[in-house]
Amino acid sequence: MQLINEVGLAEISISKIAKEAGIAPGTVYTYFDNKDDMLRKLFLEAKKDMQKKISDGVNISEPTEAEFKKILNNDI
Repeated sequence: MQLINEVGLAEISISKIAKEAGIAPGTVYTYFDNKDDMLRKLFLEAKKDMQKKISDGVNISEPTEAEFKKILNNDI
């Protein structure tokens, strides 16, 4: 994510990612089919993390307004 923020999505490459991670570019392909696969999986992980942070401490049996305030106050 840091590298994407630094160079932009259009400029990201497997070789840049591998260099930043300190691994050989071929190693990346052990875990991902290609750059698009890696970015898709990264997005899904970020989405899951965000959903978890947003819903932290929320209890659907509590009044809606109070739980909505919890969501708005959760640090994401």
